[in-house]
Amino acid sequence: MTLYNGFGTREGIEAPHSFSFKRRESLTSCERSEVQKSKVRAVRYAGYTDDNADARDVFCCVKTYMRDRRLQQAPLLILPRDRCERIQVPGPTSHIPVEISGDRRAKLERLAHILEKDIYGYYRAAQKIREMLRGTVPDFPALGWLGEAPKCLEALAPATKNIQFPHLPETSWHVQVRYHS
Repeated sequence: MTLYNGFGTREGIEAPHSFSFKRRESLTSCERSEVQKSKVRAVRYAGYTDDNADARDVFCCVKTYMRDRRLQQAPLLILPRDRCERIQVPGPTSHIPVEISGDRRAKLERLAHILEKDIYGYYRAAQKIREMLRGTVPDFPALGWLGEAPKCLEALAPATKNIQFPHLPETSWHVQVRYHS
């Protein structure tokens, strides 16, 4: 399976995205309705229909920005249950440190500063960015994360224009999926 199309730039401007992954059983009723309406061609060609839908299927939910209340597109089936069963290791087991340039470090520090402002209130996100900049090894999810109970929260933030980055486009290209045998 290959995700494509939604990661490029738009006329030279980086297209923002917020990705979250949910099992079918964790989708809200609105998201389930959107899945029913959008019969994605790649999913049909790969042989996945409503007849073989499973509560453990994994979907990618895409928003333009983290704070958006609505999805940019219908949830996309990216990991059907039968493919989940092929996963040998249930989660990451090692950490490979990456060198962060001074320019990138400054941009990440600015992002952390913006995230912790009261208007956004993403204090834990800012803390995690700073821990990453210090080289702290992240906590790995518990083994067996594919089998854990669903944990999903409805977005509470109001939909507003991006006051910090007004030059970014309002939407980005839709993510698509291609299945390989």
